[in-house]
This record gives sequence, C-alpha cells and structure tokens, in this order.
Amino acid sequence: MALIIQSKATGEMLYTTVQDANTGNKTWKGFYQSGIVIEYLEDVKDKPIQADFINNANTIEYTYGENDFTAHITFTDLGIAFDVKVSM
Repeated sequence: MALIIQSKATGEMLYTTVQDANTGNKTWKGFYQSGIVIEYLEDVKDKPIQADFINNANTIEYTYGENDFTAHITFTDLGIAFDVKVSM
C-alpha cells in the first residue's frame, strides 16, 4: 500500500516507502516497507507492539474512486480492522 508519485515536469519520483530495504532488523523493515504501521498495547504490558504489513498476517481490499481510494485493512491474527481513505 505504497504510493509512487511522478512529477510530469521533471520526471522525478517520490516514494512513500524506502526503496532500498536491505538494512535493519525485521521490525525496522516492517516499519519502512509498510504503508501503514500501528502500535498497540496487549494485556497490562506498557511496551507497545508493532503491527505492519511485512511481519503480520493481513488482508487489504481496495475500493477506487475517481481521485481517491479506500483500503479496508484487516490484521487477521490480531482481529483489528479499519479503513483508510487516500485522495489526491
């Protein structure tokens, strides 16, 4: 769920995720390769747990509009689901 935006004037590309993702541990890779990352608390622990598209089971269903899309994201193992709307 990353975006790539190209300038019509210069041809330059803007990426919303890191393109050379060969560094870092699995938590960092999940952070910089996922379009969305959430942190949540479990039980009485005070250290947040990261959920991302790389390290957690998930499904993403897209609905497209003329200048936007909505992604219905479900982290299946966690039982967390939400919608994200992106418009240009």
